[in-house]
Order: sequence, then C-alpha cells, then structure tokens
Amino acid sequence: MNLQDYGVTYDELEPFFDKAEKVFGTSGEAYKVNGKVVGNGNVFAPSRSDDFPLPPLKDVYTANLFRKAADEAGYHPYSLPAANASRQYTNPYGAQMGPCNFCGYCSGYDCYMYSKASPNVNILPVLRKDPNFTLITRAHVMRVDLDSTKTRATGVTYLDLDSNREVTITADLVVLGAFQFHNVHLMLLSGIGKPYDAQKNEGVVGRNFVYQTITTSRAWLPENTFTNQFIGTGGGGVAIDDFNSMNFDHGPHGFVGGSPVWVNQAGVKPIAASTIGGGKDAPRWGAGYKKALVDTYRHAMAIDAHGSNMAYRDVFLDLDPTWKNAYGQPLLRMTFDWQDNDIRMNRYV
Repeated sequence: MNLQDYGVTYDELEPFFDKAEKVFGTSGEAYKVNGKVVGNGNVFAPSRSDDFPLPPLKDVYTANLFRKAADEAGYHPYSLPAANASRQYTNPYGAQMGPCNFCGYCSGYDCYMYSKASPNVNILPVLRKDPNFTLITRAHVMRVDLDSTKTRATGVTYLDLDSNREVTITADLVVLGAFQFHNVHLMLLSGIGKPYDAQKNEGVVGRNFVYQTITTSRAWLPENTFTNQFIGTGGGGVAIDDFNSMNFDHGPHGFVGGSPVWVNQAGVKPIAASTIGGGKDAPRWGAGYKKALVDTYRHAMAIDAHGSNMAYRDVFLDLDPTWKNAYGQPLLRMTFDWQDNDIRMNRYV
C-alpha cells in the first residue's frame, strides 16, 4: 500500500473549493464557518470560509427515513452537498440556474431545468461572449506538443473528425481538463513526465490509480409505504460520516480508510429497476417476477456506501503494448484488483 501525505493542505485548497461551489451553485448546509458552528451540516467536516451558496435540497421520503433512523441510532446525519440548484441562482460569472424539480432523470441525462452544474450551464454561456474564446467541436486531441527540452508544452495537435486531418494549435498554456483516464493517456502519449514502472517502483504518470468501493443495501418496505423511486435528484440525499476517514476506531477492524453511508435517491427508471426489483424471495424470471417487480417498485429504497480505495504498487495505468485505438495509438491499460484492506473495509461498512 502506498501511503503518503498530500502535497497541499486543506487550508490551501479551501478557497478554491469555495470559489468552485459558488460557480457551480452548490446546495448544502455548513456545520462550521470560520471556526463557528452555524448550521446542521456534517459535524466531521473541517471549518469553511463561507457557507454553501444555496440551502440544501429538500429530503425525499427515503432520505427522511434514513435521517430519522441515523439520528435515533446516535449517528450524525446531514444533507448531502449537491451540484443541483435548490432554488434559482445566478453565479459569479452571471450564468443562471433554475431550481431542481426532482425529475428523476439527473444522472446520465442533460438537465432541461438548467439546475445541474456543468460547463454548458455554469461557464460556457458567459465564456462564449468573449471575443477571445473559440470552441472547437468534433476534435480529438492526439497529443500535447512539447518544446525541444520536453519540459514545456507549446500547444496541441488534434484530429479534425470532419476532414480527418491533423491540426496543430500553438499556445502559451495548455490545460489538461479531460476525465482522469484521458488526462493520463494524453500525458503518456505526449511524453510528459516519467511513466510509472511498477516493477522498479519508479516514475509518476499512471501511478497511484484509485477507484472506490461501492456497496448497496436494498430494503423492501411494507405495501402501505410508498417510496416513489421515480422522484429524485442527482446529488441530493442524507449521509453519515461516522464510518468515514478517521472518524471511528479502526484498530479492531484491520483496515485503513472508510466510507460515507447515504441515501441518494437519484430516480430509479423502470427498466433499470428490473435488474434489482422484486425482493430476495421473488422469482427471477417470468410472470411471477413481473408481478413482484410491479408490487415492490413503489416500496423499495437503497442505502449506499461509497468507500475508499487505497493506492497500491501493483495498481496503475500505462499504455497497452498490444491494443490500439481507432487512431492507431496505444490504448490506456488499467491494471487493477481489489486488495484485502478494501475488502475488509467494505465488509465492515
């Protein structure tokens, strides 16, 4: 297991967290601001410089059930901060957001209410008015171009997918702002940094890849209890952090790390529900399964634990020596497996 201190502190990062939350229109409730208790937020969270820009989203019924149960059990429930606007909002750039209406189609879909934080809602409407800004679409970046010393970026080369020709753009500054896999892939393809070598335990790029452990417990409630799973919002819900980080005694359990536990009802679509519905005693096929699915869809709820996954020497990203993508470049290869620490943590939480 690779354990080391972060290169920056929370106090150094906090102003940027605060700015990002204001740009995103984040809904939530702080516990401490400037060292003073101001609300009913996460009691384990460090002090903030300011409260969230918007109040927390309202609890759906299942989140309210979880909040009451956690409170009665002596835990510390709080409203999940969410990049979904709980009310109308205008961010510091002047971009406007509408209030989330709990449509249930947040995860995996565009938001027709402009309630979900994303570049096309929170940044691009203002940025596109800048005469110095140009948005190039249908472009696949092939590599970051470097100077002769291989220590400074000079621009990027991309493939124009309409003309199928490579185009080079020079720049004083290049920002890698893609998903983590594509960022690492571009760095490896471009010769940026030293690739990680697991055998020698040397190099940086591709090292310390981590994911998360996910456990879902599903409950089927009495027939007169309606959970209305079709209602939901992508980030809203209620969580506890009592089993996260260093908030509990790890000694007897033999692992490091932990997990928040939450109810986040994002909207269960009927077809997706067919893979989880019916209850443990229901038939898994045929008319009996269909009947059980209809009977239980309105009465079920899920409780999730999104736990930590530690960094290990033999878990990493590199360029595949055999397989290539559609552009003739080596694919990014992931070498990954769950380790004993993660399994013990997952079983406990």
